[in-house]
Amino acid sequence: MGNRQKNGSMFIDRELIRSPAYLSLTGIAPQVYLLFRSRAQVNRLKTKRGERERWEIINNGEIVFTYLDALKKHGITGPRFTRAIDQLVRKGFLDIVHQGGGLEGDHQQKRARFGPFCPS
Repeated sequence: MGNRQKNGSMFIDRELIRSPAYLSLTGIAPQVYLLFRSRAQVNRLKTKRGERERWEIINNGEIVFTYLDALKKHGITGPRFTRAIDQLVRKGFLDIVHQGGGLEGDHQQKRARFGPFCPS
């Protein structure tokens, strides 16, 4: 492992944001994707001299984003949040590992892992 990113910055590959899949996202889906990515904790991987810097997401599969957070912190209503997540899952940007159900301690949440399309 390498250095952990601590400065609050977030890096997204140009390849990703220029991809037809990302450019085809509609509504609030691109913003929801970036909000999920902003919750990722990353470590810089050691690379050989001259190689491009690489990062790994160390909390992949554990990223929690609740409907309440979406609404209170970002003003995203439940139906808009659901549509955005459905679109991100359909296009391979996110995998939902846990839905949440509103039962004791299991609030309406999405626990996500970045999908196979997304470089870490």
